[in-house]
Amino acid sequence: MAGRSLRNGAGPRRAWNPHPGAKVTNPSRRLLDAAAKVLPHALHHGGRGGAGDRSPQTLTIDRPPAEVLSAFQDPAVLSRLLGEVGAVTSPAPGEFTWTLGEGADGVPTRLSVTPGGVDFLRGGPAEAVERVEQDTEGGAPEAGAVPADALVSLRTRTAPRDMGTEATLRLDVPTGAPAFTVLYRLRALLQTGEIPTISPQPAARAEDH
Repeated sequence: MAGRSLRNGAGPRRAWNPHPGAKVTNPSRRLLDAAAKVLPHALHHGGRGGAGDRSPQTLTIDRPPAEVLSAFQDPAVLSRLLGEVGAVTSPAPGEFTWTLGEGADGVPTRLSVTPGGVDFLRGGPAEAVERVEQDTEGGAPEAGAVPADALVSLRTRTAPRDMGTEATLRLDVPTGAPAFTVLYRLRALLQTGEIPTISPQPAARAEDH
């Protein structure tokens, strides 16, 4: 939610757990194991679309759309989803700063929430006033359309056969944070309360050759 604050350096981040106290079931464990195998490849090769690909990716998450959208407005959750490639802070309600890449400057964004969608738009409050004026001149935007100045956009809709939520993510970022990887982590977090640990494969021992 827009007004949620993030503690600055106060201990480890807490996992998103929509069902506190629930044990990780066998299906959940299988999901985590699968994610742990898929994500390292996605991180190194840019997800399904290749390195630098900014095309939207869609994944089904077995949670209601409202829960998916709520999690995606939590800066602590967003930082966990980005993992080693970035971090997100919220200096004020409705404002989010995305730091993407080691040593990179933070990108200020403002939160825009619509029915079934969340956008993080480039620029601070001053730019928001200018954008509202531009939008009124051109008429109402098409429902579900991604704004041109969106750094990150998430769209949701109810999946067929009560299978949860179809979540579509678009990242307009230059660094290696493929949308598929972020969605995969989000699904694991919401369905199991955990994000799979991703560790580099140990180098082969000389005696194995």
